[in-house]
Amino acid sequence: MANADDAAARAAQLGATVLQPPFDVFDSGRMAVVQDPTGARFCIWQAKASQGIGIAGENGALCWADLITADVARAREFYSGLFGWQLEPEASGYLLIKNGEAHIGGLAS
Repeated sequence: MANADDAAARAAQLGATVLQPPFDVFDSGRMAVVQDPTGARFCIWQAKASQGIGIAGENGALCWADLITADVARAREFYSGLFGWQLEPEASGYLLIKNGEAHIGGLAS
């Protein structure tokens, strides 16, 4: 998505509830608070002066995020539709979230 406004609108089209429509966070960025169709809440961030996560592969940096949900199929449909993520199944039923060429998290029930 090009910006937080477009991402929030797309999330709503995909079945999410926009709990807080996009708003400016001073000059740091623009964000929205969203609840996905399975009930998980997250924020959409559009960077301005604060780029957000820019460090990877170092101690203390965010390295992985999981979503545990009762409706894996619906979550898979939502997040791949919103962010374009590929979800790759493991033998255990766990889904790896792939953003571009990097695995960034997982989805499980």
